[in-house]
Amino acid sequence: MPPVGYCGIDCERCGNYLKGANCLGCRVDQEMISDCETRDCCKQKGVGYCGECGSFPCASMKQFYEEKPQYAYALEYMKEIARIRSQKGKDIP
Repeated sequence: MPPVGYCGIDCERCGNYLKGANCLGCRVDQEMISDCETRDCCKQKGVGYCGECGSFPCASMKQFYEEKPQYAYALEYMKEIARIRSQKGKDIP
């Protein structure tokens, strides 16, 4: 299974990864040619996925998924993570 990014998209479907933007996946600690706001936000907040964030779904992610309907599966994945987080009452390790 390919690595899964902070947004829930598997790397092999990510636009930055597919463009060959010097990307080995957003979980690799490296400098990337293309910026990824989602990666930066999750790292700043210390969460492993957007769905772990108490602000999920934020306006930025709502827009992201609306503009990219091909990633609807990732949104459902993030919703499931958010559901589990709320049941546990904390971030998922």
